[in-house]
Amino acid sequence: MSKKRQASYNVLMPFFTSLADIEHYLHKQDAKRGTGCYTLERVQQAVVRLDNPQLKYKVIHVGGTSGKGSTCQMIYSILRSAGYKTGIYTSPHLTGPLERLVINGRSIGETAFVKLLNSVWEKIKDLQLTYFELFTVLALYYFAQSQVDYAVIEVGVGGRLDATNVVTPKVAVVTDVGLDHTDLLGKTKRAIAKEKEVIIKPGCIGLTGSTYVKCGRQLNLNEADILKQNLTGTVFNYKTFKNVQLNLVGKYQVRNAILAITVAKALHVNKTAIYQGLKQVKSKARFQVVSKQPLIIIDGAHNPQKMRAFTDSLRQVVKVKDYNQVIVLLALKYSKDATATLRSLLKFTDVLILTSFDQGMSLLTLRQVARQLNPRLKIILQKDPILAYQKLQTMLQPKDLGLVTGSLYMIGKLMKKKLV
Repeated sequence: MSKKRQASYNVLMPFFTSLADIEHYLHKQDAKRGTGCYTLERVQQAVVRLDNPQLKYKVIHVGGTSGKGSTCQMIYSILRSAGYKTGIYTSPHLTGPLERLVINGRSIGETAFVKLLNSVWEKIKDLQLTYFELFTVLALYYFAQSQVDYAVIEVGVGGRLDATNVVTPKVAVVTDVGLDHTDLLGKTKRAIAKEKEVIIKPGCIGLTGSTYVKCGRQLNLNEADILKQNLTGTVFNYKTFKNVQLNLVGKYQVRNAILAITVAKALHVNKTAIYQGLKQVKSKARFQVVSKQPLIIIDGAHNPQKMRAFTDSLRQVVKVKDYNQVIVLLALKYSKDATATLRSLLKFTDVLILTSFDQGMSLLTLRQVARQLNPRLKIILQKDPILAYQKLQTMLQPKDLGLVTGSLYMIGKLMKKKLV
């Protein structure tokens, strides 16, 4: 971008003409910002200047180390089934950032998004919001402008200093606590829990599945009886809810469903809407079958807790030993604990195709970790994820099992190319 064009960002309004224009500006701002950007102050100032849009509808705020995205989708689906106009704000996105802002099944369009930002830019431009902060502020404002009844808001990282923590929720949920983002949140589970539990504010209904969280009502997430689970979904009983059909796979999704059911009951949603909402919920890149012959499953598990949940669920619905070989395509973000994340996965992996993305861990580092965990592995390096997936397709025979995991960013690149 030329200096003349960059200067125009500070004096012209409106000046953004496209989503690409906005993203270019934000990425450049974030790149030169450096450290010290993890704070709530800028977003607090922004919402005050916009007349506190987050106070104009009921908010369900969901945090946790894992499960928060799926739990958000379940709550959102239930509220829609109950007839409420419902918005949902989640992150990260898979194929495009406008996926983050959705109302009643429709994401905001590019023209509307650009217009929305231009309409408020004069009030907030001096705050120099980060990428995530700006999208959060715009989501909160968009939901107010659209007069939603409810907004389901997913925490980005942690809770206390997360940009979403400007909301005053009617219900706040902390799904669980694990060791992730330890550079920002702390080195122990209790330290991390302290960061996350702050979203359970005085006066709101607080729920958690974690024993490390010391406020809100603690739920037993192992209380359901799973009646049936296969590659098409799960059926379970939970208290007075019998034969609940969930269009998702995995014991961990039943745990998320218990949280969603409890939220819905707290909001006095009728049982029919709860059943219907859970049956209709979808969650991309979460134990998603993209091919049946050969069987290829994608899952964005990117930390030790998520990966254990994925591999445990895999073993429950797929007889891994019946396959000739298991071929895994994997990428990890540079900041992740590779050893802890890969340990459960590599126990039954025969061939590992390593790939990367913009913030990906180096292939040599990943190869070294993988070798230590499973010396018998055949390891293939292919930096380009598109070529890596094509390699996976070429290698897979009808009686092989293919898994694509480790990074939502990597899976998003494949989705953009319509490969999965």
